[in-house]
Parts: sequence; C-alpha cells; structure tokens
Amino acid sequence: MIDRANHWFYAERQLTPGATVEKMRQDLWTYGFYNIWLTLTKKEPPYGVSGLWGADKFEIEFEPRRFLIIRLPQENEWLKTAFTRALGMAPHFWYQDKAGQVYEWRMADRDGRWQSMQGLPAFKSLKRLYAVAEA
Repeated sequence: MIDRANHWFYAERQLTPGATVEKMRQDLWTYGFYNIWLTLTKKEPPYGVSGLWGADKFEIEFEPRRFLIIRLPQENEWLKTAFTRALGMAPHFWYQDKAGQVYEWRMADRDGRWQSMQGLPAFKSLKRLYAVAEA
C-alpha cells in the first residue's frame, strides 16, 4: 500500500527536487528494482532525471501530483513494471517519438492530454493503455 502522505509523487508537501529523486530511487529499490540509478538533470518543474537501468539509459520528466513520463530507446518491460509498482497504477499512454518508446502516467488532465496528442506526427503508434474517469 502506498503512503500517499509522504510519497515522492503523491504528497501535497514536496521535498526538494534532489530529495524527491532520491526517494524515487529508494522506492524503486524497495520494490526490488535494485539495478537502477537516477540523476536529477533539471531542478525546476517539470523535473528532468537521467536514469540507468543496468547499462540501459532512459529519461524521466515529471511534475509531482500531475504526470510522469519515461523515454526509452527501446522497449523495457521491467522499467515499466517498476514505475507501475512505485506509482500503484499502470501507465495511461504509450507512444513512440524521436527518442524511442514513451510511457506516460497522468494524475491530472488525462483527457485533455489525450486529446492534445491526437493527429500529431510527433506521437507515433499512440495508445491509451489505462483510461480512468476524471472527477
């Protein structure tokens, strides 16, 4: 069960960007994904993080309580599973862009984001994976 009161993504009161990324890494390790390392690359929201999963590089863009996006050069089911467990939900969108494979988790404005991506050539093979009704 995720403690949303002090979770790096869900908490209303956020830590510093560096501490948030450290808590993200620790959370992934807690779920058994030990071979991951994260480095903060952008200190203003949306935050940027470069990651290593073994020898595989990936990028994260996120804004707590709003969204998290992972960009990977190729498909990586383990990394998708790691963030699904850490966030307690499956990704909402999957598509391909110039960087490779992209997964998006959205807490806010899912339908607006989905509509904004429709028909744009930057979003190849766009799929909605997990539709949730917004209140």
